[in-house]
Amino acid sequence: MRVLYILHSTQTTSGATKALLGIAFHLEAKDIVPIFIVPDKNGVYNTLLNSGYETYCITFKLSIYPNFKSVSDKITFFFKLLCRIIINIYALTRMKKLIKQLHPDLIHTNTSVVSIGRLAATHTHIPHIQHIREYAEYGSKEFSMHYFPTWKYIHKALKKNNSCNICITKDIQRHHELIGAKNTVVVYDGVHNSVQHLPHKNKEAFFLYAGRVEHIKGLDILLRAYDNYVKQVKNPLHLRVAGAISDTFYFHQIEIYIRDHQLSNYIEFMGDINNLEGVMQKAIALIIPSRLEGFGFCMPEAMFNNCLCIGNNIAGTKEQLTNGRNLTKEEIALSYTSEDELTLCLQKVHNSSEEQWKDMKERAFRTVNTLYTHERSAENIYSIYTKLLKENKK
Repeated sequence: MRVLYILHSTQTTSGATKALLGIAFHLEAKDIVPIFIVPDKNGVYNTLLNSGYETYCITFKLSIYPNFKSVSDKITFFFKLLCRIIINIYALTRMKKLIKQLHPDLIHTNTSVVSIGRLAATHTHIPHIQHIREYAEYGSKEFSMHYFPTWKYIHKALKKNNSCNICITKDIQRHHELIGAKNTVVVYDGVHNSVQHLPHKNKEAFFLYAGRVEHIKGLDILLRAYDNYVKQVKNPLHLRVAGAISDTFYFHQIEIYIRDHQLSNYIEFMGDINNLEGVMQKAIALIIPSRLEGFGFCMPEAMFNNCLCIGNNIAGTKEQLTNGRNLTKEEIALSYTSEDELTLCLQKVHNSSEEQWKDMKERAFRTVNTLYTHERSAENIYSIYTKLLKENKK
């Protein structure tokens, strides 16, 4: 079975990309021949080529509106939108031509903010899978991702025949109004191969944030809570920020806050790193401050790596906490619902020993090793592929 995968990003730390690549080997073992299309020749593009995968680069843009935050954004908005439309029209033409050469049995688009895969599948009459990972919503003031051309248009397209939607959480399914839709299923991301034991490394004195530097990920929330924490304890743990800067305007605001609150000596920006799991194993705790996380890939990733987690009790992180509670009958992480509560969590971890969190981390590990393995995710997705192909042969 030949499956053409369309990735929205080549960033090595992208949760969506890591989730898909993590199950590629397991799908190959089930007779899947994976082929990849990526939007540029950075990061993951080279990883795929070096791993021997058939990989093509076609430049395309996300099917969302450009930012409309800064003065510069507003001045260039219509020009950027026009450029996106032109680039995607050209990309669609190239993709249709490539598909006719490759003869894939299925096309699998790895996020909901990319429409080019669905459009190409429609034009070439090939069954399509749309992986829905985001809370993107048209018209929201809170979030920067607004579907192009409209929310209504995208969701009408998602319910068409000859397609299947994979939502990464039940709440994502609810948000996209797909509960009860016959062509929609929930499959949790595979984060790690199933393993027998927690890794054990000596901890170092730092908190960790792992994710893109942008408004939705909530680094500003963490900084305000961290600032209060620094003022209230002796010898505060440093904060390391691992992730690419995807919103320069937001990052500039972050820099100003750090400077104005004299936090420069406590915070280190590590950028987009390749050894994130190793850093997690050394961190005292990972903080997930996202305002509305689709799944929160870094949270179970940290739990696989013996790292205590502190998560915002909302959306994908909340669903993970609930799943863990249902499975183990106890909490698998610390959680909060306000900045003050986050400060208290930081203080609580600061004033405790690593031994005090041993049982919680073991429950967290048992949860992720049961629910979020590559093997389990690959098995579920393979079943979706075979079912969709069978239905389209009738």
